[in-house]
Amino acid sequence: MVHLNTLAGVKTTTFHAAPTEIDTIAQYAPNADTYGLTRLIRNYHVDPDRININGHSMGSRGTTMMAKAFPDHYASATSLNNGAIDDDPPALSDVVYGPTSMNFPTNLTDYNGNTVPFTHAMDYTTRLSKKRDLPLMRFYHAKNDNDGTTTGNSWDADVVANFRAPIRLHSVRNSIERAGYGPDTGPSHNDSLVEWQSSTQQTVLDDIAYEEEYFRSDVSFPAFFNHRLDPQNNDPGTGLTGINNGDGDNWGTWGGYHRWENVQENNLDWQTTAWLESNAVYSNDNCPNDFLTADLAIRKPRNFKPTGTLVYWQVRDFDTNQMLQNGTTMVQADDLTVIPQVKVFRNDIRKVRIEVSTQTVATKEVESNLFSISISPNPSTETSMLTVYSEKELNATLRLSHISGVMLIVEKQTLRGENHIPLIDFGPVPAGFYFITIEADRQQKVVRWVKI
Repeated sequence: MVHLNTLAGVKTTTFHAAPTEIDTIAQYAPNADTYGLTRLIRNYHVDPDRININGHSMGSRGTTMMAKAFPDHYASATSLNNGAIDDDPPALSDVVYGPTSMNFPTNLTDYNGNTVPFTHAMDYTTRLSKKRDLPLMRFYHAKNDNDGTTTGNSWDADVVANFRAPIRLHSVRNSIERAGYGPDTGPSHNDSLVEWQSSTQQTVLDDIAYEEEYFRSDVSFPAFFNHRLDPQNNDPGTGLTGINNGDGDNWGTWGGYHRWENVQENNLDWQTTAWLESNAVYSNDNCPNDFLTADLAIRKPRNFKPTGTLVYWQVRDFDTNQMLQNGTTMVQADDLTVIPQVKVFRNDIRKVRIEVSTQTVATKEVESNLFSISISPNPSTETSMLTVYSEKELNATLRLSHISGVMLIVEKQTLRGENHIPLIDFGPVPAGFYFITIEADRQQKVVRWVKI
């Protein structure tokens, strides 16, 4: 896997003062990206389906632009403190790119072949690619990000407007942090994206290891959106800087609690298993609600691509197969399949299996991944429990490994549904970082364990 970190975002024509005449802002980063990735894939055995791009501030704008322009290049794109567009002076970016009011053209073209102005290159709404779907987009914004002015890079209404826009790019997780402009300001606000702070100031979602384990560009995914329509999820508010302004939710996440796995599809059916996090290492990642409701768009399908037709959908309890929801929906423009108001529960209550089909009763079985695994608590001692969710009885092999190689192997039989395996079964092991791998039916899953 490869992680690209964009610090300056994009290379541009350099101005020593804000220009007053129209000029073209030349974006060289796309060419550099294409050349660099091609070379890495060719010469260093890089998996082209596990490339993630990340950026902060100006780099987050470059990250957003690259993901929009080359959506098939990346498994995910993570932007921290991306203001969406630049306001007029005194924002620093005006000196680099010119006043927003002049909206200089770039050398990029949009979905329809039109020249893209600068302010649209890094927003969340303008399509830059012929591809319909973006990679999984993750945005982190800080309520206390204030450069001392009423404009500039501060958390403001521009960001909220982009979140609310009725766009066709829905494949995002939005999180509002308490921190200021720099991630290192988090501790003073009891919120941090910096490693090694207290557990109450952490989230696992920003870890590079999380991207490595969960995101691939060659696998379809469920894009949950319209979270704010659920009263339990509150509202992003007006974008005012600061906490407790009485303008809506002060901080939180829209889509950050949703998890999924085992996405399977063929030309007739699409399905996935979904839940809300309740068993996380860090408390901030645990959903405070028993369930949340959101719309679901099927993104980056490989085989399931119905056109202008009626599709049937259902939501079932993963363990009992009890029907929880069902309905029909018409495939939308761009052949986009959207399932309305899907209810997903905390995984300590139930996981759900979401199934979509072009037939009233699916006559073609979708090959399913057979299991998923998690550890709780983690970090932990040997008393932790390995939880294995299986769709049928399995004879499984569990391997405990360290960077020095495989250390222990345990054979287990799992039943359909939830299985609990105490890690003490591996025997005494020293403190450190480990990987636990479960293999069955030529499939495998891996989870990290921190032994203390």
